[in-house]
Amino acid sequence: MNKVLFVACVISIMMATATSPAHATSDMDDAVQLTSTLKVNEGSIDVTHSWRQLAQDTCTNAPTGFLGTTGNYSVAQYGNNYISIAWSPASDTSAKLAFVDRTESYPEHYVILKDSPSAYYTDILYDSNNNSFVCTDFQSGPYTSNDPSGPGGSKPYKAFFTTYPVVYPDGYEGLRIPTSQPNAKYVAMGDSFSSGEGNPAYEYGTANDGLNECHRSPVAYPRLLQSSVGGGLSSTTFVACSGATTDNVLHGGSAAGSWGEGPQVDALSEDTEVVTITVGGNDVGFKDYAVACTIYTCSFGSVAHTNIMSEITGPLSGKLESVYNKILEESGDAKVYVLGYPYLVGDLADGDCMSLGSNDGDIVEVTDALNAEISASVAFVRYNPAHPEYEDRIEFVPANSDNNSSPFDGKILCNVPSYFNGVDLIEPENSFHPNTLGHAAYKTIMEEYLN
Repeated sequence: MNKVLFVACVISIMMATATSPAHATSDMDDAVQLTSTLKVNEGSIDVTHSWRQLAQDTCTNAPTGFLGTTGNYSVAQYGNNYISIAWSPASDTSAKLAFVDRTESYPEHYVILKDSPSAYYTDILYDSNNNSFVCTDFQSGPYTSNDPSGPGGSKPYKAFFTTYPVVYPDGYEGLRIPTSQPNAKYVAMGDSFSSGEGNPAYEYGTANDGLNECHRSPVAYPRLLQSSVGGGLSSTTFVACSGATTDNVLHGGSAAGSWGEGPQVDALSEDTEVVTITVGGNDVGFKDYAVACTIYTCSFGSVAHTNIMSEITGPLSGKLESVYNKILEESGDAKVYVLGYPYLVGDLADGDCMSLGSNDGDIVEVTDALNAEISASVAFVRYNPAHPEYEDRIEFVPANSDNNSSPFDGKILCNVPSYFNGVDLIEPENSFHPNTLGHAAYKTIMEEYLN
């Protein structure tokens, strides 16, 4: 049997000894390797909550039923570049996962899918050179033999979940393969300031023109946090989407800001422990305001300034409060961090350099007003007498400071180094978003709160 088929069939490499009575129970206790999140390309892309969509996008030759919700599945991670899926229809009642006993020829224990007359196996391979996935080697039929050239070594197989019955060896006291998909501990929500707009190449499936332009970047601060905070945020769902409004967070949508991905709040669960979010800028039309500042005028008294201030002081607070309350309701006991927006420019009156001309001071005023409304909305929800527990669960995280304590301070557009992208005439959506230094700054701010 070829290695690819073996990889696609094996659900977990076993690091134990035989089930023979001659071996102590402790020899098998840590046999199963598990993963609570599916990552490929050395962790830069997390497909924990989108493996089925990934299979739908890549496995176009899949048999009928393979991508449905009926039947049994086993999903696992192989090294850094493979996700393997086994499936059999609901009518196949004999299929099960079972341990393969250790012998001298096969010194490892494996869990394999066996006794199935109609199972299918496939690998989804990530090609880092092309930032794309390939569905490889659809195979069918039962798998009942072992292969000494199987996984192991530098590419261990880790079980993600299985709906098949699992037959564990007598005396086994180790980890159990989850019977349902694990929920993420960290949910990263919000708009382009969280998705990483302006920092390509974007994660698979989020940069398809006209189909999905959420533009989630592997260098966005949620990804940086995921790999930095002591492993505590390793199980992550990254649903932030460029252009997202409060309505997209709550209800999804088929066009810009959601692209049919569904409500961002659907990623929350009782298992969620940490939530981060930036939202509100698109609700008040900050993008249109920034364009006016660049091409026309956005100073006090201008149409652009009047429009955005009326949005900030008008319906925004109610929209934000609805989002924060829904997140708190749907996320168990999670801690929710609402991040503010950093200053894009400075104020000439304070001696700062000039980024967008005489408009700079007015842009600072608008940024302050937006952050003040976000902070006030957080406080209103936090100190709700009907939910005293919210006081310890939601917090506003400012991006700016009055005492030069924020890593964003002074890193405005006209300074070197700047933490923002300047005007990009070729890819205008990149303009005025935090660059890699900006997202590293967001990460630094959040680490102080998380640690």
